[in-house]
Amino acid sequence: MYPRSVLRTSTHVYGDGEMVEVIAYRPAEALQVFPLGRSLLYELLRTGEIASFRVGRARFIPRQSLLEYMERQLTEEREAAGRAR
Repeated sequence: MYPRSVLRTSTHVYGDGEMVEVIAYRPAEALQVFPLGRSLLYELLRTGEIASFRVGRARFIPRQSLLEYMERQLTEEREAAGRAR
């Protein structure tokens, strides 16, 4: 259902081999797992289409926000394809 790149990177392995679930990405990390253009990502963040939050000056994008955005895009495409028939 979801692109493999988004699901495959839901965990991170630290130096000691411990696996930790990724719950939020920095924008540069989000671009590695969800390949949008940098400008488009920041536009989607600015408009709220992809939710994010700040801690100090650092911006974080919850993994769930990327999944929800992807679901909305898939739904819109399905609806558009249904109307085109």
